[in-house]
Amino acid sequence: MGVLTPSDAALVRRAKAGDLSAFEELVNRYERRIWTLAKRMVRNQEDAEDVTQETFLTALEHLDELRDEERFGAWLVQIAPRHAFRVL
Repeated sequence: MGVLTPSDAALVRRAKAGDLSAFEELVNRYERRIWTLAKRMVRNQEDAEDVTQETFLTALEHLDELRDEERFGAWLVQIAPRHAFRVL
């Protein structure tokens, strides 16, 4: 039998409860997607890395504000451009 992968919602709930390993798993799931978005916007690898890091830091700091845990990925896609525009 295979290992079940927890849903984003389950990981977000665990992260909200203080489980940083759950947040780490969310970062692993979405890091490439956010970096790709940032790279397209800022067109510089180092800046894209900074935007990605800032996006996840913001998400962690404001995680309690996320009401629909299933929409974690969509929420990140809204946060990333705000940080990218600060670089431009």
